[in-house]
Amino acid sequence: MVRGAHTWPGSVGILPRSRSFWLGNTDQIAVEKLLAWNGGHDSSGSHHLSSWLLYHWLWNNRSKALTDFQQRLSNGDDPVGAWRAAFSEFDPAKPNALAKLDQHLADYRKAARYAFYRVKAEGDASFTDAPIPSADVHLLLIDARLSWPKAATPQLRAELDEALQEDPAQPSAIAMRSQLDASSSLPGLRKAVAARPADWRGWWLLGATLTEAAKDEKEAALRKAVQLNADSAVAHNDLAWYLAAHGRAKEALRIANRALDLAPWDPHMTDTLATVAAELGKCSEALILQRRAVAMVPPDDPKEQDFRDRLETLERRCSAPSAPAAATIAPVTPQR
Repeated sequence: MVRGAHTWPGSVGILPRSRSFWLGNTDQIAVEKLLAWNGGHDSSGSHHLSSWLLYHWLWNNRSKALTDFQQRLSNGDDPVGAWRAAFSEFDPAKPNALAKLDQHLADYRKAARYAFYRVKAEGDASFTDAPIPSADVHLLLIDARLSWPKAATPQLRAELDEALQEDPAQPSAIAMRSQLDASSSLPGLRKAVAARPADWRGWWLLGATLTEAAKDEKEAALRKAVQLNADSAVAHNDLAWYLAAHGRAKEALRIANRALDLAPWDPHMTDTLATVAAELGKCSEALILQRRAVAMVPPDDPKEQDFRDRLETLERRCSAPSAPAAATIAPVTPQR
């Protein structure tokens, strides 16, 4: 019997009881189909379970090759080529190679002897108790109840209006209401930072909204946001982008790295660091980062094509023997 994680606390890699049950009662998907799967809808759960089985077997039995494969994917390599390079014994082009892997997985599943290890960590349940302004509650309710910005419903407008009645200097509400009305948020944001100079959100939104006509004020606002909130990925990202766009990539590098450390899952952070690397002439690093950003960006992101355009520019420049490595920087709308 496979014991669950509640029986072995602190266990990493152990098979939960529920997954053990489903593995025993779900058809195993052939590796060939798994490698072709796009991760979409899987009503039976077979693809997800078989993917877990494949990863777990590789982790336990081909750990070095798995690390190599993941590094290649992280570098933006083609997934098919990365698989063949890391797992040459399971090259789909070789006869029966994937069938052999299917058999390994079937045996592994039947034996149900999954390796795991124990870790010990002290938990910290401390927290800070502080009141939240009522206007901020309205913003949280918008996130919970509504689809912003696609659903410009009367309810959304009413929620924002109520927030601004309770706090006319709430910067996020000012920006969102202006966006709904297709009006400038600058007057309201300037009043917000004057009324609430310690609120980083006002400075960030002000810096994100200002144009090149007020570039000194824009940079100062973004720097203020970073100063007030050292853990804001978007504030660091926007400041790094501004500096890189103005020929100060060396100064931007530390800030862009900090943004990516804070939000490694966000393709916009990776995209900015790629641009900074390109401006510094680090062609190979910029290519790796930009390919990673393109692979991460959701298809419905309005900036997806910008990411792809920058990658194409980089690939052209980096393939030219004597061409400079830097990529052209196009304006990017700051992401909330």
